Amino acid sequence: MLTKIKNLKIDKRLVYILALAAFFILVRISQVDFLGDNAHYAIRSLGFVDHVFSDQQTTPLYWYEHFPWWANFSFHDQPPLLFFIQHIFLLARESIFFAKLPYVLLSLGTVGLLYLICRERYGQTMARWSALFLSLNSIFLYSARAGFMEAGVIFFIALAVYFFFKFLQNHKFWWALGLALGLCFLAKYSTFFLVPSFLVYIFVTDRRLFKTKKLYLAAALSVLVFSPVLIYNVMMYKTTGHFDYQFSRLFHQASPWVASGVTGVGNPLVLLKNYAAGANYLYLFLALAGTGFALFKKKLRFFGLGLLFLILFFLFTGAAVQHQNLLNLFLAPGLGWLAANFSSKKVFKIFVWTTAVYFFLFAFNSHILIKPVLERYSGWTVSAAPSVNRGIYQLDRYLDDLIEKENIKSVRDGYAEIKSKKPSLKRKYGTKPEALEIPYRQYPQMIIYDDNLNWFAELWPYKRRRFYHNLPILSTEELRRFLEDIDIDITYYIRATDNTYLESEGVRQDFPDNFEGFLTAKGVEPIDRIYRTDGAEAFRVYKIDAQYAR
Repeated sequence: MLTKIKNLKIDKRLVYILALAAFFILVRISQVDFLGDNAHYAIRSLGFVDHVFSDQQTTPLYWYEHFPWWANFSFHDQPPLLFFIQHIFLLARESIFFAKLPYVLLSLGTVGLLYLICRERYGQTMARWSALFLSLNSIFLYSARAGFMEAGVIFFIALAVYFFFKFLQNHKFWWALGLALGLCFLAKYSTFFLVPSFLVYIFVTDRRLFKTKKLYLAAALSVLVFSPVLIYNVMMYKTTGHFDYQFSRLFHQASPWVASGVTGVGNPLVLLKNYAAGANYLYLFLALAGTGFALFKKKLRFFGLGLLFLILFFLFTGAAVQHQNLLNLFLAPGLGWLAANFSSKKVFKIFVWTTAVYFFLFAFNSHILIKPVLERYSGWTVSAAPSVNRGIYQLDRYLDDLIEKENIKSVRDGYAEIKSKKPSLKRKYGTKPEALEIPYRQYPQMIIYDDNLNWFAELWPYKRRRFYHNLPILSTEELRRFLEDIDIDITYYIRATDNTYLESEGVRQDFPDNFEGFLTAKGVEPIDRIYRTDGAEAFRVYKIDAQYAR
């Protein structure tokens, strides 16, 4: 074993490619704000708790007086694996960086796995180019930088593909294939497209495998690994009459969730156009051209099949920009094959390297520059999925400092009933003894936030602190409703400006504007201003004494 490790040769160019990918992913990664599903995935992972902070998506925590045993096996809307992985990292440190760190590592692992897959089947040159083009893909970078689950999903897909080819070479890897495929299913349901991809590829290349017992052992193992989610859904159907959120939408079942049925993209051209706007139009064209040329020569057949079934899956289910990251695993080899086979002649070599430099500049403009240039040419000069800062990271840092400096203490747990159903939550995040010393509904300090801030943007800075740390934080709407019932000595009002991520105009409320106008009329000036990375003012902070609180 030690001899093998000593004799292991590391491709230095792969190390350079991984360093390049790490550079693009890590630069100012914490300043790429949580502005979507990544926000509630991270906040739920922190306590490994299925609580979405929304009346539109209640969970088993609300439905049962005693939390059922089977509800620990999964989450109501997604399988549990990536929640658990993110939870492990957040146990080390509760911060935006550590919430994203697993996706950084898994994304770098994806680059390495794609290199290994391509090297073993198509040679080192093609492997290097494929890894490089994946590392320069803006949707791939965006998913990791923003901390979306798809940055982890693509890793487990690559792992399953790697062991699928290992299994084709030697059937002793049946257990690795079964385990990897099961982990894919535990990561996200969007990995189901791998099943027809594997089966059709076997049918086309070597259908004798269907008579091999180890293929069915691999399938059985994958089902066994996925069984916690199957048990979760069976028991949910038995007790409620519907499956989890995703499957209930798929089968158009009546459920407590306010959501329409599954609606897909419908038109493949729309899907590809949306992908190109995020990844780059030339990137998509060359990737499809390379895949086409390779298929003509009976190469990249599996990647062609995977791309086909994934597109069909998205046409049925829909695909936001972060979901489109999965396409990259099947498109980057097309670019790698094109570069490896057409760079022998000088004129083509110049074109290949010029294209690589162009993709580098495209990614640099989209993710590294604070103010991207030529933003109106989306898909050509800048990605439609750039790394965005709207001041949420700076708000989070400001709240850390404010709470420490002003010694803002926790209060009685407003979620005690929910936490009591999960003893681990109650032990770690329940009411602290010192909070019981504060008279009920009396608050020495209170943080009030602007309810016109987008719901996703509220989660990490405000609702995380309120749910897990029991800090006295209310929205302006809650303040308006409960003002007569509570006593507050000092209030910190954090007003969101148009430069941050607000709700759409149609659903905004007047009270936050009116409250700020009232304070201005009374001569209360902001004590602090919070700025985005580009210098624009995102929030204004007011300190209000008790005389102005009513």
